[in-house]
Amino acid sequence: MNLDRDHTRLLQILKYTTRILTDLTKFKNAEELGADYRNVDLLSFWLLQIAENASNLSDDYRSKHNNLPWRELIRFRSIPAHHYESLNVGVLWNIVTNEVPILHEFAKQQEQSKKSRVNSLNVFGK
Repeated sequence: MNLDRDHTRLLQILKYTTRILTDLTKFKNAEELGADYRNVDLLSFWLLQIAENASNLSDDYRSKHNNLPWRELIRFRSIPAHHYESLNVGVLWNIVTNEVPILHEFAKQQEQSKKSRVNSLNVFGK
């Protein structure tokens, strides 16, 4: 397991989930989102980046945190990457409103946990 690589990927996931959740506040529903192709493009790109970073997490890391749907997330990458024209805005809305917040909280908790471990080591002069 490459902890530094996994941590770097998780920070990227946190960055993109934060962007999605911030941008999402502009829209009340899938129809409003669908009317704004620039934001559909942007959210799709950020989801692609999340999926790409998830695919680069170590197998050990994904196995250790198997409560998240890593396989489905990684598979989703192919839609904006290779089949963008078939992207359904309703599906996109469902992902960004239901799945992204869960992933965001997970990544945020992991980062906070890592910071706590580092701070506790610093207290002891290590």
